Amino acid sequence: LMSLTNIIKDFRSGHVLSSETLESYVLPVLLDPKNPNEIAEFLTAWHTKGETSQELADLVKALRQRATWQS
Repeated sequence: LMSLTNIIKDFRSGHVLSSETLESYVLPVLLDPKNPNEIAEFLTAWHTKGETSQELADLVKALRQRATWQS
């Protein structure tokens, strides 16, 4: 079972974040943060690995799909 801790370990090994992993595990944590330290560790590991343009595009796409527009 994938967890944010496993994703952080993958980042430290240089692995790229798949859109499926982003959708299933990362986005729910970022949208409903229960552990700010884990999120900070995740974002730091991602930055240290180096965010790919595809990872950032997938994150933006997923966030836009969940956006609610208010007038």
